[in-house]
Amino acid sequence: MRKGDRDNWHRALEILNCNSVAITGRFERWVARGIREGSGPSVRFRFAQLAADCHGHWVTSALLAAASDESEHFLVRGRCLENLGGRASDFRPRTYRDRKIYKVIRDCLYHRHPNIRFWACFAAWGAQMRSAVARLRELKSDQGLGDMGWTVGYEATEALKSIQGKRAWEKEPPRRKSPYPCPLSL
Repeated sequence: MRKGDRDNWHRALEILNCNSVAITGRFERWVARGIREGSGPSVRFRFAQLAADCHGHWVTSALLAAASDESEHFLVRGRCLENLGGRASDFRPRTYRDRKIYKVIRDCLYHRHPNIRFWACFAAWGAQMRSAVARLRELKSDQGLGDMGWTVGYEATEALKSIQGKRAWEKEPPRRKSPYPCPLSL
């Protein structure tokens, strides 16, 4: 898509089948641009979903920007956090990018919106953030709901188990109806 084709984001996303797309640098730049410049929350949400298969620095940078943006829709921020969890490297010393990912996740663990806290717990598990253990313990009793229909407390408990090397997510609690709109109709 050319610059200025903002009206075509929806149409491109409707016909896109990720299974048939080669993940190239050009595709990753398009996804990063969609996360940053998508015409609405539903478009940015869909691009954040596509980001799961993209591991380039453009996409990680766009995910970090969206996840830390207080004016971004909470569902978009949650999807960005979900994708950030596995992007921190396991190597030491930590890179600048890893420290930024950890900071965004840590800040979101204290956010006022339960969906953002929910996905921050998931991201803390994905990044195996031992520095988040104390906060995860505090969140174990949090009854706020994430968009998956599970409580923040459940996600924090399971993330804590996993970080401590125990088996987690063996059985799902009953889902509640999500209080949030369907992401495609934002």
